[in-house]
Amino acid sequence: MSRPRKIINLPHGHQDYGRAKRRVIKYFDTEVSKHILRDIEIVSTCAARLCTPLALVLFAVIDLFGFLTRDDEPDPSPEKTRKSYEWLFSHYFPNEYSKNVKKIRVLFRHGVMHQYFAKASAICRGGLSMPLIRKQGGNDVLNLDRLCADLLVAIDGIRRIVYEDSDRSLTLRINRRLNKLKKLDYEQRDKI
Repeated sequence: MSRPRKIINLPHGHQDYGRAKRRVIKYFDTEVSKHILRDIEIVSTCAARLCTPLALVLFAVIDLFGFLTRDDEPDPSPEKTRKSYEWLFSHYFPNEYSKNVKKIRVLFRHGVMHQYFAKASAICRGGLSMPLIRKQGGNDVLNLDRLCADLLVAIDGIRRIVYEDSDRSLTLRINRRLNKLKKLDYEQRDKI
C-alpha cells in the first residue's frame, strides 16, 4: 500500500508559478516576438528618414518593459514612465544609460502627450560605432541605432531569465503586470 502524497501549501503566488511562467513565455513567443520585435525590425530597417517613428516605437517598448520588470513598488502605475525608464536602464542596459536616463527623459519626453520626440535636441541613425549621445551644433543627439541594439539585447536578457528560471520573482512580477494591463484595458474600454 502506497503512502498518500503529502500536499505542501506554498506561499501565495508560488503555487501558480508554472502557470505564470507559461503565460509569460507565451507573451514572449507571441506578442513580443511576432509584434513588438517585428515592429522594431520593420521600422529600423526602413530608410533613415524614419527616425521619429523608430524613436516612438523604442521609447514605448522601453516604457512597457520597465513597467513589466521593475520591483521598486509592489503595484506601480503604468503611467509612471520616469521610474520605468530608470529601472530598465539601470538593470538591463549598459551603464551609460543609467548615467544618461535623466537627459534622455528630459530632452525627449513630451509630458502633455505622454509621447517622446526630440525637443532642444536631435535624433539620428548614427550606426553602432557612434556613441549613444553626442553633441552636434550645441545640441545633444541621440543615436537610435545604439538605443535599438541595446534594447533588443535587454529584451533578450529578460526573456532568457524567464525561460531559464533564473529569477522566479521576475516571472511572477511580469505575469502580475500583464494582468494589470489587461484589466486596465478592459476598464478603459468599458468607459467608452
